[in-house]
Amino acid sequence: MLRPASAVYSLRLPQQQVQEHKSYLAAAIATANAASDRPAAASMAEMPGVLTAKLVSRASRVSSKGSVEAAAASRLQGALAGQDDNPLFLGGIRVPPAENITDAMGAAIATGLPSQAGAMGRGAVSQSPWHPQGVLVAHLAEHRQGVNQLAVAGNGLFFATASNDETVKVWDCRRLEKDVSFKSRLTYASQGGKALCCTACQDGQSIASGSSNGSVHVWRVEYVTRSGGMPDKYTGFQCLKEAHGNGGAVMALQNWGSLLLTAAARDGLHGWDLRADTKAFSLSIMPHQGLLQRLACDGPDSPWLLTGTSRGHLTLWDMRFQIPLTQWAHPLGHPIEALAPAVAPVGHLGLRGGGRGSSPLVYIAAGGHEVGLWDVEEGKCHQVLRCQPENGAVPPDQPPAALMPPRLMGSPSPLDPSALSQHLATPELQAPKVSSAGCHALLPTGAGPVLTGGSDRCIRLWDAAYPQQSYIVAGPLAADSATASSPQPAVATAQQPLTHKYLQHTVQQVSVVDEVCRPIVSSLSGQNGTTVPSFTDRAFAQSHRDTVKCLLPLYVSEQLLLSASQDGVIKAWK
Repeated sequence: MLRPASAVYSLRLPQQQVQEHKSYLAAAIATANAASDRPAAASMAEMPGVLTAKLVSRASRVSSKGSVEAAAASRLQGALAGQDDNPLFLGGIRVPPAENITDAMGAAIATGLPSQAGAMGRGAVSQSPWHPQGVLVAHLAEHRQGVNQLAVAGNGLFFATASNDETVKVWDCRRLEKDVSFKSRLTYASQGGKALCCTACQDGQSIASGSSNGSVHVWRVEYVTRSGGMPDKYTGFQCLKEAHGNGGAVMALQNWGSLLLTAAARDGLHGWDLRADTKAFSLSIMPHQGLLQRLACDGPDSPWLLTGTSRGHLTLWDMRFQIPLTQWAHPLGHPIEALAPAVAPVGHLGLRGGGRGSSPLVYIAAGGHEVGLWDVEEGKCHQVLRCQPENGAVPPDQPPAALMPPRLMGSPSPLDPSALSQHLATPELQAPKVSSAGCHALLPTGAGPVLTGGSDRCIRLWDAAYPQQSYIVAGPLAADSATASSPQPAVATAQQPLTHKYLQHTVQQVSVVDEVCRPIVSSLSGQNGTTVPSFTDRAFAQSHRDTVKCLLPLYVSEQLLLSASQDGVIKAWK
């Protein structure tokens, strides 16, 4: 499959022509990737003639609107044949087009603006720097309980939100910045149970949702289009498929090619073939590992999959043979709250020594107010991002939890019913573990930084390569008595404003970025004894009031950041 390059290329063409070529090349590559007989990426350099014929012939069927498409096809064909008159440049150095045309085409798309709303949440990962400034664009408060997941539709025209209030709401992306009284377009409430997860699947209009009652529904959003194919009026839903299991709540869903991966809390991972409407495979999780909670993989063609459980156990699966490759337990033993593969080039991640080969790297959040970047083949942490807990500072000499020795769990005696029950996670089946304080949402970017959200209600951007450029995108920016980790968060009021700095040091040859907080003045005195609200006070007023549970990039007229919290509020930032 064609993927974005690890570097940014530029084209020596007029800007308008560059954009036109990028759009056309995007369509050409999408068409080629969708073909059942697409060539493997590794063989592209060895098959320039065959690849040229396939890409150009398939691209010609995408659109036939005039000379722009013909020129792009000609440029593509010439580049593949090494005869391009407009050379590609990397860092000012000329790169022969035929050397790595796959990367060149991918980078041309990655550095261009998406042609449709929402494209940043579903297509090639952009490697252009993205630094959201925490400017609040929209505040959506229709859900009555916490939002568990956000998902952008395949066509990029709408996004869905799954909530504990037993509904999945559909929102029009185009209205996000334009409509002051922004409301959801549709509400899917036919599934029953808490909506714990959702994802785009099949065609561009379909959404899959998983429920606490063990069911999975695949449904299509129906709307009437106007000129240009844009939705004019949303008319309803069409339920395409339903599946009901006995494995407990469906905790996570992942679109994986023609399959839909479902993570059932009690009986493991299942692959659902949506075309044949049959179960393709099942992978079991051992009872002593806890309940399955999270999934992570590197896209729909990923040969590997990482699973995380309520007891902190992680398993790397080889999906070609459906066997476990590596298993280890997070030292804290807390539930795995979030998993997200690193999508940036290894050189942009700020790793000590510059990189770790070709092994998959995944960000893992499992309590302790820290996020680790793990090599999942070795089960080893190579980087830690650590923020301040709500109850005080982290001692600088305290080693990160991710670097502690892994926990060992022996087999209990069969004569000890209590120990056996604990070993088999029986208590968790009756009353699931309460989420730990710390990070609950991860969003890696293609340029290197990673966005996090958690129980302190802050959204942070971490840049491990340049720690001084890390900052809080949105959040209270102050210590208050009502923390999000409390059982019943109260309406908080700002008390002690704080400023945050990020310092990098090394522990056990692992790079650690620590957040350091210092008190600052919260307001300025004005004339006649009045008080002028400071930036800290305004940030507090706009921030989430409960744990930030999920983050998602969204492209409308510009790239936005969506965040959702445990109190059911969704916010859009730029």
